[in-house]
Amino acid sequence: MIQFVICSILSFQIGQSNSKPPSSFIDIGNCPGEGCAYGKWKAQKAINLFASKTVKSYNVATLKSGEIVKALTGDVHTEAGIFILEKPFECYLQNKVAHSHHPGERIFVYTYEGEGFYKFWCHGRMASGFSPSIKSNFKPGQEHLANGHWYKEPKTIWWAKIQTTTGIIGWTPVTKPYAFDGTYEGDQNYIK
Repeated sequence: MIQFVICSILSFQIGQSNSKPPSSFIDIGNCPGEGCAYGKWKAQKAINLFASKTVKSYNVATLKSGEIVKALTGDVHTEAGIFILEKPFECYLQNKVAHSHHPGERIFVYTYEGEGFYKFWCHGRMASGFSPSIKSNFKPGQEHLANGHWYKEPKTIWWAKIQTTTGIIGWTPVTKPYAFDGTYEGDQNYIK
């Protein structure tokens, strides 16, 4: 049985239809994953805020554990992952097949969107909705449902722009386990 996945193009487009996939991608303004929310967050530990999106920039403030801050926005910096298809895959742009991929072809994968879906490179443009499924995701006897395997998983750094109650604004990398309560609306510690 041939499985096809329908994916939609994001509202923005990058490059021409013949352009190569970027080795890295900055998803500006993104809050990664389902239920991710900017707004009031509470620091769970001491956290450094930097002047720019690099730990090599100077420290503008250090948050204390328990301090309430406002998360203004964020950017997700991703080094592309490479997924090798084991089944045919059709990439759709504007409700039309843009490219038919064949087993053995590579899909360049970027920002995690939630519910198992990622942004990916589709015929020269960034698209939304690729769901890589690997054999270990399935119960014994259902491994045939997998659509490929990772050659290299994407590497992501999520930078959040934070404002303190005193008005200081800085950037911090948000890592798992999260250094803040309130990053996800479904989180028991979500702050309204």
